[in-house]
Amino acid sequence: MEKQDHENGGLYVMGPGESPLAQERGKRRTKKEKENDRIEAELKQRCAAINSPESPRFSYERSALFGTINFRLFIHLGKELLLERLLSADEVGRLLNQDLEKYTFLPGYRAICSYENGDIEAEIRPIINIRPRGSLFQVGISGTQYILGRLSGEKSPEKLKYPDKYPDFQLSDENRGITLRIGESSPLFSLLFHSQTTIKIIGLKLSKISEAIDYLEQISNAAFFWIDLKFALPLNLVKSQFSQTGTFVYSIKPQFPHKSFDNTPYRYTGMREAQKRCRSNNFWHFTK
Repeated sequence: MEKQDHENGGLYVMGPGESPLAQERGKRRTKKEKENDRIEAELKQRCAAINSPESPRFSYERSALFGTINFRLFIHLGKELLLERLLSADEVGRLLNQDLEKYTFLPGYRAICSYENGDIEAEIRPIINIRPRGSLFQVGISGTQYILGRLSGEKSPEKLKYPDKYPDFQLSDENRGITLRIGESSPLFSLLFHSQTTIKIIGLKLSKISEAIDYLEQISNAAFFWIDLKFALPLNLVKSQFSQTGTFVYSIKPQFPHKSFDNTPYRYTGMREAQKRCRSNNFWHFTK
């Protein structure tokens, strides 16, 4: 049985064995059930406040399966569905404690930005497997801490003893007030993407999505090239590969390549210009 919520596009899905009379149980409801209802009411209110009639940004479905409440969150940019995330009621509760209204999503990347705060956060990962085989599972060190260990100059970061942590890697341009930071993802980013390692660029003047993407690509790619040269640690922005159907459909049949390109490594944008900047240890010239 389904009931459409027309105010915010939410869809409530009755789970197996759940009766419509369940909503009328009143005083017999458990504390957990009441808390789930409170979370849904707040989620509905926040979605309605964020969304516009022409272009909703957030919608959700609620489902109950064997007594467990889950929320499937949908995030839109215009008519495009950017992200679909299944969250528990507890995760939604933590999400509602974040400043969700201040952030928008950057299409093409697993990334968010805030015009008000002037910051961008995006998921990153090594291009190749840089971690010693089996060592992380033996000592419990996370991939993020291994990367930060390498960036701190540690030759064997896999020997880090829990719960010690390496500090975030940070570069700053004091003249322009821009800071680049690599480290653990923020609570909001972790809830939205279930990601560990991010790059965060702070102190930007942002007014539109295309501008934010330019900043993200130019600063990140130049910094990654410099990091690769200094630490032999190739990093890359993680692309968004969302498919509404869960599958990838290619309209053009792959063919053997008949065109050649120059020797510029494809993972870095503007490699030759990046080489010039890195030789002078200044990659901030990429920004406007």
